This record gives sequence, C-alpha cells and structure tokens, in this order.
Amino acid sequence: MKTIFLIFFLIFFSLNSASANRDITNLKMKPSVHKGKKGKPYEVVQSKNGEPTIGKKAYKFTLLPYDCGRDSKWSDCKARPVRARSEIGAWKNTFSSIKSERWISFSIFLPENYQSVFPTRSSFFQIYKKGLGPILMLRDLGNDLLIAGIMESNSAEIISGKANLVNISEMLGEWTHFKIHLKYTDETDGFWKFYVNDKLKYHIEGSTRGIVKSKNGLYVKAGIYQTGTDVYKKFHQKDIPTQTIYMDNIFVSKTEKRLIKLIEKAK
Repeated sequence: MKTIFLIFFLIFFSLNSASANRDITNLKMKPSVHKGKKGKPYEVVQSKNGEPTIGKKAYKFTLLPYDCGRDSKWSDCKARPVRARSEIGAWKNTFSSIKSERWISFSIFLPENYQSVFPTRSSFFQIYKKGLGPILMLRDLGNDLLIAGIMESNSAEIISGKANLVNISEMLGEWTHFKIHLKYTDETDGFWKFYVNDKLKYHIEGSTRGIVKSKNGLYVKAGIYQTGTDVYKKFHQKDIPTQTIYMDNIFVSKTEKRLIKLIEKAK
C-alpha cells in the first residue's frame, strides 16, 4: 500500500511541480492555466538526449495552435482576446524589492525553425505583482524584436518602459542570456536594468511605480503566453504555428554575486 501511495505521489508531484530541478531554477514553479490543454504545459529535457541545455537539464515549452486551458478561476478559451499558454509560475516564491534590490536571470533558446506569431502577442517571461497582474512582459511583437514592456498595473503600459532588447534573428539556434536588476518602488531611488549576454541594454531610473505592500509580493512566470490567438489567422489567412522555446538559468537573488554563483553551479 505504501508503495502504491509513493508511486502516486511521485507522479502527481512530477506533473504539478517544476521545483525539483536545481540546475534550472531555484524557484518552486507550477503549471499555469493548463487544465484541458492538449499539449504539456512544460517538459524537463536533458542534454544526454540531444536537447539544448546549459547544464544537464532545461525546460522545454511547446504551445500547439489555439491550445488554451483553464484553472478554477480563469479560462484562456473564454477570455477576450482569446489566449493560450504553456508556462509555469512561481507563486509561492514571492519577493519584494522595496528595501533591497533583486537580480533575476533567465536564458532562452529559440530553435532555428522558430516562428513569430505577430500580430498575436507572444510573451516568454513575466514578472507579476501578486493579486494585481503583470508589471513586466518580455514579448516577441514581430519585426524580429524582443520587447520589454514595463507596466504600471494590470496591462496599463508605461510608454517610456518599452525597449528593444535583441533581434529575434540573433537568438535562433543558440542560448541568449538575460539579467534583470531592479528596485521596484515609488521612491526616487528605484530602477530597472536589463542585460543581454552581460551587456546593459536598457536602464530606467527613478520611481518604478512599485507601491508594493508586504502581502503583495512579486513573482516570475516563464514559458510561452499568447494573447489574441485568433488574430493571427485573420491577418495571415492561415492557422497560427506551433511555437517551441527552451529556458534555463531561471534564478532570483538579492545580489549579483549570489546570482553568478547559482548560474555557475548549474553549468
């Protein structure tokens, strides 16, 4: 009986948690809005099987055309505009940078056959304010550019908070490494700094509109998130393509020194 229970627990844990992969992330992550999907919300792939990884393992996200899911409170299929996703989130690993800074890293590998789905909006990485919505979305908006959209609250984008970070064409077939250094506050000492392959690409100083109470911490989400999946067919007169990306080195730390140690240990 104990053996049966243990097997059931291991299967349940593997399907609902992406936390047992320390060489990929130091966060406890779970699938987001995935019930009813045809495809998997994510996979853990290994270098020994010929998959692209930085260390031994990486996350693989594959989003099939129009593969929307649901949870107990939300349905991507019923949302307007219609959405779809294959992503994971670290809801229990909330952090606030009001009194201290935070360093966040993540690496993205786009296969050579990756296709943008513009004018459908596709996001690879998000920072959420718990209970309020996204404050940052890294988006592929077409035109071969990855955009950092910094938001004031739920989808209300700050115009000055858009930055072209890297050409999508430069990301194909290799790992691209991102770091975010932030202090999220409404005081004048706040900032966002975005690095691509260790080069500073964008920097905002001053108030970052971050009135974050202790109960409303920040957390990260990773994977593919599409908004307006029906728009693609109307624009291109064909079905939206399958998208696949790989992600690794998803770490959050209070210092850059600690972040670098986590990245080096994961190789």
